Amino acid sequence: MADDFGIDQEAFKKLSAHVQAQQDANRLKQSEITILRRKEQIGLDEREATVKLRAEVERMVTALRELGEDITANIAADQLSRNKIDRLSSEVGDLEQGFYAVLSRDLAEMRRSKDRLGQHIDRRKQLQLHYGNLEKLEEQAASYGPLEIPLKVSNQIEALKARIAEIEEN
Repeated sequence: MADDFGIDQEAFKKLSAHVQAQQDANRLKQSEITILRRKEQIGLDEREATVKLRAEVERMVTALRELGEDITANIAADQLSRNKIDRLSSEVGDLEQGFYAVLSRDLAEMRRSKDRLGQHIDRRKQLQLHYGNLEKLEEQAASYGPLEIPLKVSNQIEALKARIAEIEEN
């Protein structure tokens, strides 16, 4: 059926429907493109978040390693302090025995106690000197790391430990 201008109404409706379908298809295609762009941006955001998370995990691992090293150093320092306390306790016991001898007015025991006390004081001075030197050497060794300590420093540490053990045994 044609109108006054000679346009077939049925063909016009089909053409209009086709144009509408084409517009709908274009909008659908544009929606798909928008969705793909959003998915791509989400993927990029997730990748960036993963990189940041990985860096944070690495930072935390480093911090944990440093904390472990600090704890190890503190444990060693605590052990050294306990050893010093034990030696001081022993020294106090020796001094108490000396004072008891003085109180008993046993002259021979007093002389022996005086000699022991003199020897003890001499040993204490030697130990104090050796422990000070040992502490300095161990600090020096710690600055190298456990696997890079120079042989000379390592030998000096061992020699001082042996000398300290010898003095403490006597």
